[in-house]
Amino acid sequence: AVAAAHAMGASVVAVHAHRFQPHGVSLVVVLAESHLALHTWPELGTASGDIFVCSGVTDPHRAKAYLAASLGAGRVMELELERGQLDPSRAAHWQAAPPGAMTGARAPTAVPQ
Repeated sequence: AVAAAHAMGASVVAVHAHRFQPHGVSLVVVLAESHLALHTWPELGTASGDIFVCSGVTDPHRAKAYLAASLGAGRVMELELERGQLDPSRAAHWQAAPPGAMTGARAPTAVPQ
């Protein structure tokens, strides 16, 4: 995941990983531009990633391509949400947060129902 962060042009600030027994890993790469998280379930042949950036200079699609190639993905599914521009028609299971509930540049603009 660190190499994927570099592939998209991001600056790595910190990395935390946890290996599960008998298999699987969860890791978070904290970026100057936000974060990249990866969770694997080898027993199911599945991995899930979250690539969250707030810089127009980084390209999260390059990180996605790097991870897909590195993991030998046979299929990649993507849900892309433009930060701060959540369109309820594209994600009907989300609802807007109440006014004043979350503030700051890094706060999400919506919460799951």
